[in-house]
Amino acid sequence: MSKESERRLRRQLWGVAPQEAERRLREQAERFALELTHLKDALAEVKAEETALISACESLDAQVAEAAAKRDRLRKGLDRHQALAPIQALVLAREITDMEREHVDRMADLQAQQEVVRAEIAERRSSLHEWVMSLLESVASRGTE
Repeated sequence: MSKESERRLRRQLWGVAPQEAERRLREQAERFALELTHLKDALAEVKAEETALISACESLDAQVAEAAAKRDRLRKGLDRHQALAPIQALVLAREITDMEREHVDRMADLQAQQEVVRAEIAERRSSLHEWVMSLLESVASRGTE
């Protein structure tokens, strides 16, 4: 107790019977003890809340770090994709050009094969026509004999 508190208490107790003074002191001690208990409880609650807040902050820090790492990975992937996109476009354009050239070559080969087949058909028709004509001439010459 501070000296000022003691002086106030003495002034209050001056002229009071010893039993009354003792009772007042006991009541005041009980109030102080109760107040001290409440303060200790409040301090324990504040410490528990502080611990919970520290834990929550640490958890949030971990989440923020994880999100930042994910953002960095995504940004690197996006940058890589954006860097590779023109190259991929060139590769695809080259592949399309090669396929078109291959298609043109195949069509030319097919047209050449078609011409060969048409020439064979025309030759066979001509040969068949000649054979039929000679057969008809032979039948006609036998019929006139």
